[in-house]
Amino acid sequence: LGNLFHELGDFERATAYFEKALAAPPGTGSTTWALLESVARIHLVLGRNDLCLAVLDRIEADARTELDRLSYEIRYAAHTRIHLLARLGQTNRALSKSDDLLELVARAGDGLLLKQVQLTKAELLQRVGHTSAATALIADIVPLLIGLSPEFYARSEQILACALISNGDCAAQAHYDRARRIFEALGS
Repeated sequence: LGNLFHELGDFERATAYFEKALAAPPGTGSTTWALLESVARIHLVLGRNDLCLAVLDRIEADARTELDRLSYEIRYAAHTRIHLLARLGQTNRALSKSDDLLELVARAGDGLLLKQVQLTKAELLQRVGHTSAATALIADIVPLLIGLSPEFYARSEQILACALISNGDCAAQAHYDRARRIFEALGS
């Protein structure tokens, strides 16, 4: 229910369900990490950066072994951390973490998260002014998005629009409009 309310944008109810689940045993391990990562994402969306960081630090402190770091929950927490670093203006550090996570995700064979992290990296590259690297990465990713959620494609269009506008390319508007139409159709 916490995930459902999160998707619906009812973050207070989502948090209540996650906290209720966290109060039940066992209190450690993958289930707890998944719940905490969900809480961290809510804090990030709501701009509660300090709380997001505290939750992510708790997860990271719990992940002691290489097997722990390869787990689904820890990988997704690392992706959330990259978004937090970007929000805090630590874009170069976020880029470095994205490279580390790409390596980890490849070792784990997580194709879906690989594409998400690649999109995140493209966005970060665009933010630091490496538009040619960002657009090249988008060009590599887009053919691999077929069959995935339209949100992935919309995000790639959004990143591309930002990269193009920063170069003064008038084609940016078409990509922006396409991204906007897709996001609106998805209710996002």
